[in-house]
Amino acid sequence: MKLRLRNNVIPPITESIGRSWEQPDRSQVYVDDVNAYIAASEAKKLKRYDRSQPSGVYDGKMWVSARGTDDYLLWFEPTENPMCCATNYRKLVITNG
Repeated sequence: MKLRLRNNVIPPITESIGRSWEQPDRSQVYVDDVNAYIAASEAKKLKRYDRSQPSGVYDGKMWVSARGTDDYLLWFEPTENPMCCATNYRKLVITNG
């Protein structure tokens, strides 16, 4: 199930455990209803999980995963239940900028 983001913005990581997770700054990722756009230099900062999900679930955590022949940006998104996160995704588009 694909959840609709509030204003197509990836949430910030606010959990203290997230301080050690390396990823691009969320301001460097443009997200619309279909795709996530990111510069090649920033995309290199994403960790790849093609057959699993990263451990440690908290809002704003991003990673990349192959789905068929395409790469997707995935991230954890808050839900109404503060004890749960949803996994959201968009097709990843690497830009030159």
